[in-house]
Amino acid sequence: MSHWLTYVKHSYEVILEAEAKLCINLEHNTEAYMVHLFARYLDKPTLNSEPVCIRLMNGINLPKNQKRNVLTAVAEECLLINGLELAKHKWPTMSYYSEMGSMAFDQLAYVENPIDVFYISLAENFKLLSKVLNNCRAPL
Repeated sequence: MSHWLTYVKHSYEVILEAEAKLCINLEHNTEAYMVHLFARYLDKPTLNSEPVCIRLMNGINLPKNQKRNVLTAVAEECLLINGLELAKHKWPTMSYYSEMGSMAFDQLAYVENPIDVFYISLAENFKLLSKVLNNCRAPL
């Protein structure tokens, strides 16, 4: 992550532009989350190396810290794949990544006690957040 600040700055600009295209304003926490998610993707663009449904199912039964890490990775990977429509022709169904990602965010909310409402919000707004990322794509 030698270029982290550059990635964050660029990601912030891209996310703001996508929000403007969609005529929406994400909540500050959600916007910051999306900026950092996009910046991390710019630094490590490898995704979908293992089926997310298997990782999701295995992650649910792990101890708390491991569960948090696995569910976060699955949720974020699904959001990026769904939003950026990466390798869409290989998707099992059109809603696969949306469903898996929403489920992972939802399960992530229940790892904490009390329940983390931020992750519930991400699960509920998965499609909107995917639209934001979709508007971050370079035109084909």
